[in-house]
Amino acid sequence: YGAGLTEKPEIICLTKCDAIGPELAADQAKTMKKKIKKDVYTISAVSGEGVDQVLYALAEIIKTARTARAAADTLAI
Repeated sequence: YGAGLTEKPEIICLTKCDAIGPELAADQAKTMKKKIKKDVYTISAVSGEGVDQVLYALAEIIKTARTARAAADTLAI
């Protein structure tokens, strides 16, 4: 893919969690989080479960990026 994609922030989600149930989904997320050392969200498009948390996380990443960009632009002036 290139173009700095590996340097961009990412949100990791386990999808279709409604199909496996909340306990198994939480267990899988916990196992994955331990291995990759990043937050892992469990979501379901069918029920909407977890989608709000992912949107909040995404909004926080965007806010951080905008703040950093504004600071860099200020320094460049």
